Amino acid sequence: MILINEIEIVLSNKTISYYKKLGYDIPLNKYNRISRGTKITIKLSDILKGSNIKILCKCDICGIERLLYYNLYRNICH
Repeated sequence: MILINEIEIVLSNKTISYYKKLGYDIPLNKYNRISRGTKITIKLSDILKGSNIKILCKCDICGIERLLYYNLYRNICH
């Protein structure tokens, strides 16, 4: 079971257009570009497929909490 609903990510040039299309507000600097290391908070369901973001999960059987890569959780831990 996933214990969080939102996650903070660092934007890159490859992900800006994806999150703009989803309606997220992208903070721009005075040159209409993002600054290096710009972070936004997104819903967990909007993470890109193949992302290497770690999420906090709790095992439904034993109750142990651990950090797993979202891609691993989505493919293996149903």
